[in-house]
Amino acid sequence: MHRRFAAPPPSLQSSPWHWVDTLAGLRAAAEALRTASCIAVDVEHNVSHAYLGLSCLVQLSDGERDWVIDALAVHDDMHLLRPLFADAAVLKVQRFRPICSVLPGCGGRVAWHNRLPAALQLRDVKGV
Repeated sequence: MHRRFAAPPPSLQSSPWHWVDTLAGLRAAAEALRTASCIAVDVEHNVSHAYLGLSCLVQLSDGERDWVIDALAVHDDMHLLRPLFADAAVLKVQRFRPICSVLPGCGGRVAWHNRLPAALQLRDVKGV
C-alpha cells in the first residue's frame, strides 16, 4: 500500500537546511523544533565497538526545514534534543514511515534505540 503526499516535497534548492556543528547551532535547532508536531529522523551511528553505539550524524526535519547535525562535534550537548525526543505528542518518523520493529533493514537500529535511556527511546507507532 502506497500513500501519496498531499503535495510533492520541495526541491533541494528551495528547502532550507542547516549544518550543525556548534553548541549555538544545536541550541538554534532545538529551539526551532520545539513547536514541531512531527519530525523526520535519521541517525548514522557506529555500533561495532561500543554497546550503546556512537551517534555520528543526526538528520532532522520538520517538513519545512532540515538540520544535519555532526553529533561527534556536539556530543556533550546532544542532551538539548532530549525534550523533543521525550515528548510523546511529537511523532518521530524514520524513512517516511513510523519507527517500528517491522521496517525492513532496521532491526539493528531498533535494538540500538532500545538500549538508549527510556527518555530517548523511540516508541512503536501503531495504526499510522
